[in-house]
Amino acid sequence: MKEKKSSPSGVVFDLDLWIPTHQTLALLASVNSLTKLGEKAANIIYLNDEDLKNYDKIKSIILQEFEPTPQSCLENFKKATRQNCESHVQFASRLTTNWEYYLKLRNVSNFENTVFGYIASGSIPVSSENKPHCGLIKDNVDLEKTMRRFWEIENVEPETIKNKETIICEEHFQKNHTRDNTGRYIVSMPFKKDPNCLGQSKDIALKKLNSLWNRLQREPNYLKLYRDFLKEYKELGHMQEVDEREECGMYFIPHLGVYRSDKKTSKLRVVFNALSATTNGYSLNSLQYNGGAAQNDLFSIMVRFRKHIFAFIADVQKMYRMIWINPDQRKLQRILWRENMDEPIKTFELSTVTYGTTSAPFLATRTLKQLALDEAGNFPLGSSVVMSDMYIDDVLTGAETLLEAKELKIN
Repeated sequence: MKEKKSSPSGVVFDLDLWIPTHQTLALLASVNSLTKLGEKAANIIYLNDEDLKNYDKIKSIILQEFEPTPQSCLENFKKATRQNCESHVQFASRLTTNWEYYLKLRNVSNFENTVFGYIASGSIPVSSENKPHCGLIKDNVDLEKTMRRFWEIENVEPETIKNKETIICEEHFQKNHTRDNTGRYIVSMPFKKDPNCLGQSKDIALKKLNSLWNRLQREPNYLKLYRDFLKEYKELGHMQEVDEREECGMYFIPHLGVYRSDKKTSKLRVVFNALSATTNGYSLNSLQYNGGAAQNDLFSIMVRFRKHIFAFIADVQKMYRMIWINPDQRKLQRILWRENMDEPIKTFELSTVTYGTTSAPFLATRTLKQLALDEAGNFPLGSSVVMSDMYIDDVLTGAETLLEAKELKIN
């Protein structure tokens, strides 16, 4: 029976009877290995598979009888030597150095001679264009809402409706404010809860003081300003040293300095942080009512100020610190301080309204208003200015004539 055998290399054996010998098997194995390597390379460069045409047939005559090859001959068998060539992985790596172009290599007319024959390789011209990109962020706000803002902005703000806290603060002030024989007012902080519910705060204040001293030691000028500020505080009687006995409902306020280089007088102000929480989460500010400023709104004050032909401005120096705090509440305004690092830490109580507390703006402005009411008979012009032309501690007022302005200034 006649049978055709084809090898992986494409060579066809037209045989009546095909009996593979050792030499034939070795040849076929070598051809098969080379063919597989060729297939991997072909896959890498994307060569199409095509059927072989017009190949030559090799006819062989195999003897029906043959003698086995002696074992001694097999020892002298010459094995195929390994070619010193790169693997298909190395070849692919070299071929695809410019990997972004390798898909187009089949259309390139340049060829390179390799151990596998000629292959297409090389670079191709590519035109790169920089395309600009533009992004748009659009806020989907209704046109009606946008248009409404035009007339809402131009309208005069309506009078603020007094909330519940403002009413409570007003009632509390009227019941608890007094005036000493020097004319100073004594007020009390309005509380939502009993201050005895406050947790421990001394350790937190001590930690803040030690952290503050780290900066004070590095900046001598900052230390001098800080020391001078608290020294004046003490000399004016606005704070007094107290013993360190533990009392129920005490609160230690951490403090830090705010440096203002643009100020001509006081370049540093010590700010007291009454928001600092105690061990149970409560702070001094969290227990106080917020009554706001007991004055006209700033817009109406500025409109009235622009109407004057002759105008002047002034301010009240240390307005908050001109008002005493009830002595029974001063233990809630304790601070820790020492003038030098080698001195022991001392405890002080702040005896005036302290900026940094929630109720301070209301207590200060409401006391100023009370002063205007109490002294209206003695200073009618000044009383009217305090009632209508003051915002916090700033005076913005004037008159129609220069004479009236001078009288107003004196009064």
